[in-house]
Amino acid sequence: MSVLGSRVGRAVGWVIATKVAGRLLDTVQWLCVARWLAPEAFGLLSLVMFCLLALETCSNPGVQLTLIQSKEVSPEVLSTAWTVSLARSAGLALILWAASGLIGRFFNEPRLVPLLQVMSLSFVLSGLTHPGMALLAKALHFRRYLAVELMGRTAQVGSTLWLAWRWHNVWALIAGALIGAGVRAAASFWAAASPLRVRWRWREGASLWQFGRWLAVMNAAFFLFFYGDDAFVGKMLGTQELGYYTMAYKLSMLLVTELVYDLSQVLYPAYTQLDAALPRLQTAYVRVLHGLLVFSCAYAGGLWLLAGDAVGLGLGRAWLPAVPLIYWLCLVGITRTAGAATGPVLLARGAAKTLALWSLVQLAVMGALLAPCTLRWGTLGAAGAVLCASVVMQSGVAVHLIRRLGLRPGTLASAWVHPVVVAVAAVAMATQAARLLPAMVGAGAVVVMAAIYVGAYGLGLLLTDRWLPAGLRDNIRWLLRTVRQPQQALLVSESS
Repeated sequence: MSVLGSRVGRAVGWVIATKVAGRLLDTVQWLCVARWLAPEAFGLLSLVMFCLLALETCSNPGVQLTLIQSKEVSPEVLSTAWTVSLARSAGLALILWAASGLIGRFFNEPRLVPLLQVMSLSFVLSGLTHPGMALLAKALHFRRYLAVELMGRTAQVGSTLWLAWRWHNVWALIAGALIGAGVRAAASFWAAASPLRVRWRWREGASLWQFGRWLAVMNAAFFLFFYGDDAFVGKMLGTQELGYYTMAYKLSMLLVTELVYDLSQVLYPAYTQLDAALPRLQTAYVRVLHGLLVFSCAYAGGLWLLAGDAVGLGLGRAWLPAVPLIYWLCLVGITRTAGAATGPVLLARGAAKTLALWSLVQLAVMGALLAPCTLRWGTLGAAGAVLCASVVMQSGVAVHLIRRLGLRPGTLASAWVHPVVVAVAAVAMATQAARLLPAMVGAGAVVVMAAIYVGAYGLGLLLTDRWLPAGLRDNIRWLLRTVRQPQQALLVSESS
């Protein structure tokens, strides 16, 4: 077992454990808050987050990813990175405060103005975060890295629940987010454990920008793709429809945002160290892609099967209009899972420009479809436009990877088709089995259907594993071993 492998295995284990704990906290939060607050409150929060993320993402020079990519990082470079972050965050806070009135008038929502002014403080708190967190990720020391995230998440969830119970309005969500950001920034200095001071050197600043310039373009395009639909729905259909859209998106992307994207924190630094060994990088990418799609397709199939009953029972009947949106957006979740597996490979190969250009293509497709589809079919049309754009990007990136990594098209196609076919078959089997069982309602019916679906999906994976191409054969058994012993993950093998 290689040193890199054992570190990757431990990192994967910490990511999984932390994300499970964080997801349990978030599930408790949203189940409670959704009953205490109206859908309109979630719509207001979505518009606030859109404005924050617009400034944050479109001005982000990718300092953390640049530090991970760098061969050596001196204390002077860290201090310069922190100075850049402080100056940028202070500027963003002032811009948002000054523009809050214009934003409120644009969305015809005066309640946005004080919310945006208060949330501008989140930029300052984010800018205080220690840049040495990137070095923890680079060295695959994720124990402290993820402890910081969990501390911030715990503080945010606890404060949000208490304030939502007391206030019953959107300010509980705003205050909880600020408290979580403050705890996260303070904890980062404990985790990084290295001194910083305000300083600037042009040479060090230029080195940070050299790699990060294409990351900034890519981040801006991804932001507009991920959140542009929220802004358009909020502007054209109002905050209540945006509230339904936001909740459907949150439920559909649950696995993607809380596990898959965070695993990419491990994959990117690991792939940078495998870049010189192309055969190992090929094997690692295909197996990871297949493994992530196995979990993502399982989750999407479960949503198709159980969304109606689960939303009514868990969130209340007031949220049932979100159910049709979930059916569309869970398909978007599958494509974004593939993107979370693919992005780190392209960045590790120094292809940030390629990823940025394809993200612009994705944005252009969504921009062309979003307005006509939303105006004709409402929020369902917006979800359809997002799905089409996501499929276009993943198709283009797949073709690029086949050429860049020398992948076999059949192996890559099998990584996609296998979990999708098994998920569809499992949904069909569970639906048919439900018709043969005695009539059941409520939570009991949801539990029985979920159990049948999980059993059918797992059995289908094991039965079909032997017919996969050589690069993926026995991957399901590898996934099961990885769940029990993360140090046995794919990248640990010297022979991979």
